[in-house]
Amino acid sequence: MRIAVSSFGSEGDIRPFAALTRALRAAGHDAFLCAAEMFRERADQAGIPLASTGALRDDSAFWAGLKNVMREPNPLKGARLIFELASRELDGRLQPVLDATRDVDLVVHHAIDVTAFAAALAHGKRRVSAFLAPGIWSNRRALANGNSLGAPLNLVLGAMLRKLFPLMTDKAFRPVIAAAGLKGPKKKIVLEAADSPLMNFLAVSPSMVPPDPAWPANRKQTGYWYLDVPGYEPPAALRAFVEAGEPPLVIGFGSMVGMDVRFQTEVITGAVQRLGRRAVLLSGWGELGKGELPPNIHLADHVPHDWLYARASLVVHHGGAGTTAAAARAGVPQAIVWHMGDQPTWGSLVKRRGLGPPPLHHQKLSVERLAALIAEADRPEVREAARAMGERIRAEDGLGEAVRAIGAFAT
Repeated sequence: MRIAVSSFGSEGDIRPFAALTRALRAAGHDAFLCAAEMFRERADQAGIPLASTGALRDDSAFWAGLKNVMREPNPLKGARLIFELASRELDGRLQPVLDATRDVDLVVHHAIDVTAFAAALAHGKRRVSAFLAPGIWSNRRALANGNSLGAPLNLVLGAMLRKLFPLMTDKAFRPVIAAAGLKGPKKKIVLEAADSPLMNFLAVSPSMVPPDPAWPANRKQTGYWYLDVPGYEPPAALRAFVEAGEPPLVIGFGSMVGMDVRFQTEVITGAVQRLGRRAVLLSGWGELGKGELPPNIHLADHVPHDWLYARASLVVHHGGAGTTAAAARAGVPQAIVWHMGDQPTWGSLVKRRGLGPPPLHHQKLSVERLAALIAEADRPEVREAARAMGERIRAEDGLGEAVRAIGAFAT
């Protein structure tokens, strides 16, 4: 089959779909990735074709809006602001995605990639949706944060969350539906996108959030989709630092931008020094590491998670879905400093699974609090829980589950 795999957003939204594209191609499908031009390096790294959807919007209004998101401590309000910003990228993505999907047999899309959803509807193509975080479907066994209040309350709260999704997203998504020349849907667009009659995936480990056995046959929880880079060779200086002593802390906030990075770097440096540890500091989109760093902190740019986390003692991160998944598979404790969106939910899930302490909002960062967060994550019982979780997740085959399910639709 010729398959378009489409996603938009940050690094964590793209890597799982790049991994799926590679796995589909390995299974004999003519699959390609639809994503922003800035992810061409990831596509090349994975050895897959990229149908570029152009540049991410980077004007001053966008960055100002992103700073407002980062300053918002209420996750629900922050999510609404995120999707208002997302509407800028969605507007520019639509035509490239329409062009890329004209001659495909199947569209596989992130559930919030409404451009790919609209393109599939406009072209009359079969489609499969995928979500990277729990909560889009009600689950009698667990809430999105891993807690369970019993099946009845779980279902009620899950239904309430489903009602919130459209309130946060419809305003941003409705213009894309109209621009694609479609009459609808005009309401509950994200729920429609995440409910394909064919198949809908939840790419989250059942070891982190158990599936609901009552879900219909077209809802499948596969496990995580990892974009491994088995042939990766790190820069010599990074390898030398990592191997020079005990496994280092790994600290980074991924694609989070718009913060006071000098302040955050000073806090990170102070906490690492206070604990007497070594650390690899990942600069990320926000360009952490500005200023002079002590010799026990090594600054690195992008490093594949599968290489670095396997050599870490503990990971301090922002709580993104992909980063949480990578640290969980590596079997190392996690300390989460959340910034926006669903990150506090992942932080709560990490806490409930015993993989780390309660998450800390980035506006509450201080040397004392970060040092305490790391120390709490470094306890023996947390290490053991993380090790056991890593073993379970490494035994799963999320990509294989997804590829086999998609292969059943071959004609």
